[in-house]
Amino acid sequence: MKEILVVDESAHPPDGKPRLARRFPAILRLLLLRAARKFFASRPCSVSFILIDDIRTRRLNRKYLSRAGTTDVIAFYYDDNPASRNIEGDVFINIRQAAAQCPDEDDFDKAVEKEIFLLAVHGLLHLAGYDDHGAARKARMWRMQNRIVRGIFPKVSRIQVADK
Repeated sequence: MKEILVVDESAHPPDGKPRLARRFPAILRLLLLRAARKFFASRPCSVSFILIDDIRTRRLNRKYLSRAGTTDVIAFYYDDNPASRNIEGDVFINIRQAAAQCPDEDDFDKAVEKEIFLLAVHGLLHLAGYDDHGAARKARMWRMQNRIVRGIFPKVSRIQVADK
């Protein structure tokens, strides 16, 4: 069974940047369900994706990861059993960081939505057991991330990935 929830808890600034489409959380949920079914068909999946802002990201980073500052995506596992095949957890996506990492495009809001999808896939991969610490692991994770994005959006010829 695949259960995907997307919640927008970000504090949208008065200037409206980035301005996510009202229907974006529902669209993101459908895209992530499709990705989970296609690439993790045999694994149970229950994931919440929460769109947040810099302030909340800093708090989560400090409280649970003992790190200062902000980041683009944080994933928390529900299941501490390393042998479990379940993909369960919460993925927090910082929409401000997503916007900051976007390539310059004519349609900035669409670029932000694409970046959020990329970050959501990245968080999903962390919950599926992928790790990006170390060059070999990072390369493996990015290959799978690109494979998933291209599997959902076949016309994507190149995905820009920022080195962390």
